Amino acid sequence: METDLSLKGHNLNDSIHYLNGFLNTQNKKNNQLYFLINGSSEVMIPQYSTLLYMEVLSKKIMGPFPSINLKIITNDFPDMDFNSSGRNQKQKININLQLPKGVFSVMLSSPTPKNEVFLISIKYRAP
Repeated sequence: METDLSLKGHNLNDSIHYLNGFLNTQNKKNNQLYFLINGSSEVMIPQYSTLLYMEVLSKKIMGPFPSINLKIITNDFPDMDFNSSGRNQKQKININLQLPKGVFSVMLSSPTPKNEVFLISIKYRAP
């Protein structure tokens, strides 16, 4: 059985997509904490896509919750830091960053909480 992917002339330009992942702070790679997004620490999306925002959820039920500091790593430009403004269980971080090559990683920057698990949802717009 074959699937028809022609979409009958419909165009998916400027469409919104989501990536999901997690991070366990006990699992360090080279003493750094990378989010596993769709099973990998490095992700490839269409070239010139725009990362809109990232939501990070702490799996802890009771606070206090740490402020989230993320680092976007790509070959397009130097590493960029993004910080949350609150200390809630679910924190939304606006990114608004276009990726010419479409390849990136997300790392939790210091200070890094110990023995915690975080979920991440990344919203991006395809060109």
